[in-house]
Amino acid sequence: MVHALAWIVLICYRQWFTRAFSINEKEQFNAFFMEQKQLLLTTKKEIRVIRLEKIVAIEIADYLCTIHFYDHSTFTCTKSMKEIISLLPNNFCRISRSLIINTKEVQSINIILKQITMNNGEIFECTHRGIKDLKNFLSKSCI
Repeated sequence: MVHALAWIVLICYRQWFTRAFSINEKEQFNAFFMEQKQLLLTTKKEIRVIRLEKIVAIEIADYLCTIHFYDHSTFTCTKSMKEIISLLPNNFCRISRSLIINTKEVQSINIILKQITMNNGEIFECTHRGIKDLKNFLSKSCI
């Protein structure tokens, strides 16, 4: 936890004085937080360290990234789908143009209604191809 706070202080310092990061610094931040199984997300108002196992799904709409947590709370930031995918581990699966889910939290898949029910009760709509990709992903991870 002390290391995480040190990184956050460094981030605040760099953003305040230089307003930019080098690519190497961004990679170092991401690598550090991936080792800790955490995700570092920033908004204009706050910097938040998010534990990956608490994430149920990530929706992206109109340049806003909304992260859904197990306790039904959400966090919204401005990240692109490409940026988010590069930060996530292998247990996350993209099931539509705007939705990524944590496959460890999938409770059931309704193929007819094209809905995915998560362990916390949230239901997400999915495309036919997304369901097919999710089934393949789950069958590979269960072997």
